[in-house]
Amino acid sequence: MDQTTEDRALMGFAAGVIFGGLLGALATLWLAPQSGKKTQQLIHRQALRMQQAAEDAVETIKEGADQASNDVRDKVNAVRKEGRGWMKQRADAADNISARIRDSVAL
Repeated sequence: MDQTTEDRALMGFAAGVIFGGLLGALATLWLAPQSGKKTQQLIHRQALRMQQAAEDAVETIKEGADQASNDVRDKVNAVRKEGRGWMKQRADAADNISARIRDSVAL
């Protein structure tokens, strides 16, 4: 699974957690058999749980984004290093060719 697919899956999971929490809270309100005070307390506890779940999901997403950023940075640096090596090889080859041409012309 590539990084983009993992990011989408993580975002979908986070959205599902948040949406599921909201649906749970609505179902609790709709089906509440207890008094208004108890329902308020239940809603408050559920809201705190949802807040914590959302904060956890955001933290997980941030960590994933940081890791993806580091991976991209490492890959860019590797490509840059490889490109510099390739350019040095081409420059050395060009120097060798020009030296042979100079040597053959000097004869």
